[in-house]
Amino acid sequence: MSDLRGKTVYDSGGTSYTTPSSYPFSLKDNFLNRSFTSPATVPDAPTEVRVNVTAWNYGSGVQTISINWKAPTNNGGSAIIDYTIRSTINSNGIEYTTTANNTSMTFTRNPPWPEGYVVTARNSVGSSPPSILTVPDPPTNVSATAGAGKVTVFWNIPKLGYGYTEVATVTFIITANPGGLTTTAPYSSAAYFNGLTNGTAYTFTVMAVNPSGNSAPSSPSNSVTPS
Repeated sequence: MSDLRGKTVYDSGGTSYTTPSSYPFSLKDNFLNRSFTSPATVPDAPTEVRVNVTAWNYGSGVQTISINWKAPTNNGGSAIIDYTIRSTINSNGIEYTTTANNTSMTFTRNPPWPEGYVVTARNSVGSSPPSILTVPDPPTNVSATAGAGKVTVFWNIPKLGYGYTEVATVTFIITANPGGLTTTAPYSSAAYFNGLTNGTAYTFTVMAVNPSGNSAPSSPSNSVTPS
């Protein structure tokens, strides 16, 4: 059945109605004095999936992962039964399931670590689409300090995109202007920038990068001149 939410429909007498934005709903054909009740559907996807590495055994590589998310605003007209968390490390992923009362979960993972995680909700009809993986927000508060033949650029680490862990999947691209030279830094809040022209004033912008793509550039830093 096609999605009837938020659509204009007509009864047998030609009277138009706008359907509600969520299931279930009922409509009455006043011309024939009949009512129609929409069937239940799968839920919408969970949203705002945040992933944090809360512990990391550097010897074994085992990570403790904490995930939380928001329940779907539309349950499809049938109560949520449970949620499934799937890693994006391969097409099958590794699945964890929690009850409908929970919108968070903590578990441990052995290497190799996945790039991210998606969450689906299940009701009596079936499972929702997976939650959306998103690009990071732009870094903020970018500043620069000039030194002998180089510049140090600093920034505040932004929100790193729904569904992604931070350490293994996020890098930063720093761009110098004028000239457009770039350098890349791993997960961090500062980087050295070499190869600039002494005596030239520069500003810098920073983008955060995850597997879904690049953030928008940050606002420019203060102007500095390497010497």
